[in-house]
Amino acid sequence: MYKQISPADGWHFVSNEEVTGKPIVFTLAAWALVEDGSAVIGLIGDVAGGGPDRESSSHKMMARLVSVPPIKGEYKHITGMTVAELAAAKPSSERNLT
Repeated sequence: MYKQISPADGWHFVSNEEVTGKPIVFTLAAWALVEDGSAVIGLIGDVAGGGPDRESSSHKMMARLVSVPPIKGEYKHITGMTVAELAAAKPSSERNLT
């Protein structure tokens, strides 16, 4: 559980692919203060559920916030990101246009 959640405008979690070394960038939606107050973590958007092909309404997709993946990386504000990191942060539809 979280004690407090605040917007994380302009913040990202940046890591690198193990094999290629290319940046992997997750856009943060919020900061969360854990319940015991021991840490602040970044939260990213995710979709949970069985997907749109499932017949039962209990299996429909639902948006939620989750912690960043358990991989080595760091939080960076957009103003401190490299050109490669900024490019990786763009949605794939925008990357295909450039």
